[in-house]
Amino acid sequence: MRNKFTKLVGVAVVVCSGWLLAGCATRPVVNGIPNFAEVAAGLYRGGQPNDQGWQFLRSLGVTNVVNLNREEADPPADGMNVYFIPLPPATIWEVFQQPSSNDVWRAVQAMTLGGTYVHCEHGRDRAGLVVGCYRIWIDGWSEAAAAREMSAMGYRWSIPGLTTFWRSASSAPRWGFTP
Repeated sequence: MRNKFTKLVGVAVVVCSGWLLAGCATRPVVNGIPNFAEVAAGLYRGGQPNDQGWQFLRSLGVTNVVNLNREEADPPADGMNVYFIPLPPATIWEVFQQPSSNDVWRAVQAMTLGGTYVHCEHGRDRAGLVVGCYRIWIDGWSEAAAAREMSAMGYRWSIPGLTTFWRSASSAPRWGFTP
């Protein structure tokens, strides 16, 4: 009986891991940055830059970085203002955890400074969620338009915590949202 249970748990872990990691590939790395895109004039989004990517961001006039990863350090970003706002998921267990609305709002506010780059590891899910909220709360986009952009940038709607947050955040009032 114990052997069957162990096998069942093993299969469940493999299936869940595959489900969560499905489509993990990002868009191509451009100038040392995975999944890079311009959100608005002076506002960019993407994945964790390599050294070439940090040089490229400096050449664009980026002086502010919104880091959504668990790691606090972005050593190549020395000299830039780094806003470290860790959002889940970083582990298999955190994919079910919703980010704090206060943290997402802080990230969106930091994006309004200009000369800003917002990133997570791959530039898809956490960055996509924050940019989607920016589109609705700041740019006044419809939920559908923001969701289309999120999907086009590789957002995975299969991550329960982020998607549950999106559903509640996208219905919040566009003006005067105070988490």
